[in-house]
Amino acid sequence: DMFVVMWDANGDRVKSIGYQLKEGREIPKDAAAKGFQNIVVRGKAALNQTDLRNWEVASDVQIDGFFGDSGVYWTPKKWKELK
Repeated sequence: DMFVVMWDANGDRVKSIGYQLKEGREIPKDAAAKGFQNIVVRGKAALNQTDLRNWEVASDVQIDGFFGDSGVYWTPKKWKELK
């Protein structure tokens, strides 16, 4: 799991993002924390981004965009190829 919190020059919180990593298709059973953008990165990514219990379930396109060209081998779909 990972949290990213950004502040402006005045020390005010601008953005808070929480990431939770899952190996399969699992989505957390509990609702996500309020006040955060909560993203689930699953081993079996959603075909399209969906929201469930205040969790944003990332799609392959979002995951690829997040990791970019330099991180292409860090994506869940590439993890599966290592087996």
